[in-house]
Amino acid sequence: MALNSAFTIVAFSGVLWTISPPLFGVAVLYAAGGSLLTFVLGRPLIRLNYDQLDKEASFRSGLIHVQDSAEAIMLAREEDSQMAQLFSRLDDLVANFRKVTSINRNVGFFTTGYNWMIQIIPALIIAPAFIERKIEFGVITQSAIAFSTLVAAFSLIVTQFQSLSSYAAVVARLSALAEAIGQPGDPRTEPASPGQ
Repeated sequence: MALNSAFTIVAFSGVLWTISPPLFGVAVLYAAGGSLLTFVLGRPLIRLNYDQLDKEASFRSGLIHVQDSAEAIMLAREEDSQMAQLFSRLDDLVANFRKVTSINRNVGFFTTGYNWMIQIIPALIIAPAFIERKIEFGVITQSAIAFSTLVAAFSLIVTQFQSLSSYAAVVARLSALAEAIGQPGDPRTEPASPGQ
């Protein structure tokens, strides 16, 4: 995929440069600005996705604990406290999910506007040359196609930010797990003594 994107960038950069060097510059700046704004808007998603996975795991473990200890909980008359703990975990889970949804909504609105502008920008830059009869009408279409293809190749962060933030959260959790497993003092990582 990276090789394909690199080929697309090289090929369409040349096409767009021959049509209009200023339009090429606008494409690079537009993609860079869009990537930066997407990162700024969506950066909290990385931590929120990590927290979401953590809160889901906490809620599941609470449910399993209640299921496995149902008889003991009932005999000790701790149903209310266990229910309160589960509802507290559920409330935390839902509150975090609402934050994730809110950030995803904002990133989605920005991405939609970003993609719509890709259709308009080439026409705005090339249209004056057409009006002055310096280029033919087909060049506007060529420039629009080359511009949108080049910007799409440069805009990996914009188009894939939600997936990338989820991936980063999973990698962070796996890293934390690997680190916790490798901690000294953990009987699973210490070599057995000769007497055992």
